[in-house]
Formats: sequence, C-alpha cells, structure tokens
Amino acid sequence: MVKHGSSASKTRTRAKAAQSGLSYQQQLTRTTAPSTAGHTSAPPLKPAQLIGFCGHSDPHLTQMVAENIGAAWAAQGRRVLVFRHTRHPDAPIWPRRARTDGPTAVRLFEEPQPLRATDGPGALDACTLRVEHRRYDDIRNVTSATLDSVKAGYDHVLLVSKDLQPLPDLAEVYVALPVDDELPTGEERWVIDAGRRTLRTFPYDAGQSAVIWRDRLLRLMNVDWWPLAGLIVMASPRPVPTAPWRFVRAVEDHMRASGTPILGRLPRVQLGLPHAALPLPVLDKPNSRISKQLCSAADALHQALPFLEK
Repeated sequence: MVKHGSSASKTRTRAKAAQSGLSYQQQLTRTTAPSTAGHTSAPPLKPAQLIGFCGHSDPHLTQMVAENIGAAWAAQGRRVLVFRHTRHPDAPIWPRRARTDGPTAVRLFEEPQPLRATDGPGALDACTLRVEHRRYDDIRNVTSATLDSVKAGYDHVLLVSKDLQPLPDLAEVYVALPVDDELPTGEERWVIDAGRRTLRTFPYDAGQSAVIWRDRLLRLMNVDWWPLAGLIVMASPRPVPTAPWRFVRAVEDHMRASGTPILGRLPRVQLGLPHAALPLPVLDKPNSRISKQLCSAADALHQALPFLEK
C-alpha cells in the first residue's frame, strides 16, 4: 500500500539534517515550525498538475529533461514528483488475445524517493511504475489509480516513459521533445516557363513555414489529440541548415500563435550507460550553458501553465 510519499518525506528530512548537522527531530521541527513572518515554511498545496513529457528518439534523454525541469522548479520551492512509467519487460507489446486466466495488468511500483536533497520547502522525488502490457484500458486504470495514491503532497507530477511505449493519456497537458529538423523556407518545383521545363524555387512565408515545420517535428509523436503546452527542441545529431534569424523569429511567433510555442532549445546531450544516474546540470553545474537553457525552458513551461491552476 502506498503511503502518500511518507518514505520520500522522511528520507528527504534525514538528508537535510545531515547537511545542516542537526538531528532528524531538530530538522523536522525546523521544517514544520512557523517562521518569524507568521506562516509555515511551505504554502498550502493545490491539486498536483500532471504534465506529460513526450519524446520519440531517446527515452533516457526525455527523462533527463523532465528531471532537470523538476530540479529547477524544486529549487524555486515547488514540490515535484517525476513519475516514470514503463512496460514490464516480460510482457508482450500488443498480444492478439488478452489472457483470461488472470489479471490483464500487473503493477510493480517503487514508492517515491528523493532524487536529490533540496534546500527550503521544495522537493524533487521520483518513483517508477512497471505495468504488464495487456490492454490499454487496464494500463490506464492501473496508472491512474497509482497516480491518485501518490500525487497528494506535490505541486507538479511529471509523467515520463522509460521506454519507447507511449504514455497513457492521463496528463492535463503535455510537452513535446522533438529532434530539430530543417526549417522549410521554400520548395522547388518543375514548371513550364516560355515553353521550357524549368526548375523554380517558391519561397514560403513565415506562416507556411510554421505549419510545415510543426508537422515535421511532431509527425512521429502521435500527440495530435493531446493538449500541448509547447515544444522543447533537441539539437539534431546531424548538421541542420539554418535560416536567417529574422525568419526563424517570425516562424516561432506563428508557432506560438497556433498554440505550439517553442519553450526552449537544448544542445545534443551525450548520456552514459542506460542504467547510470542521469545528469542534473541544473543542480550540479548551475552556471553551465545547458543548465541555463534548461532553467529557461522550465520558466517558459511554467508560464504556459496558469490555466491549470485550480
């Protein structure tokens, strides 16, 4: 039975006590005692916002971005849970017939634990749910019930997939992490000019380019019916031709007007082994370029979320 993050809360308090040289009880008293301004160290929580992160290239990279955005928010005093979702490794992808001699979905759940101790009222925790893949409805119901049991006590729950299987549609809003593609500036077509076949270039305006570019970025992500807060564009491993910056700015303005703003751009990140701990440059290298880019994306994403406030 899940204990609403109690284990994570205790572990986090012990880590802060070790940092400050206090006993567990002293740190617990400091955290819960009223401040001199007459209010507690943490404001009352609103219902947690469920935010899904979708990427189509590397699930570990998607998870790294989500954890760093969570770290940026935790440093600002918010309580964040990174909810990792994965299909059970021994389960078939899409069986022709579901089993009838047992449950169609099996839950293996690791309770929330701190990813990193943070100063102040903020928190950055993570948990993992492994679901045996049988039917989508069962997966969705099991995941929803697990989320309901742990999301109390958090401001934001960030849903990420640990494999290439799509997330069940449970989030209030989603963030897409596509790999950068060439910004279209025009097209070449064969035409008949003065009786001769001629290859001509027809330039796009910013609005036309935005429509085609959005389709290129999202064509493999199956998010057409999901509400998008915006896109965090990952650098491509291959060289991508660049367009004039004024044209790029105009295209991004059209993307914003059409409901899919570019929240940020990130360089290509080389991750270690699949089972190694993912880097947290937001906390470990706060002055690095990628840390500043991740923090900027976190701020832009948070600004896109006020309509979710309850």
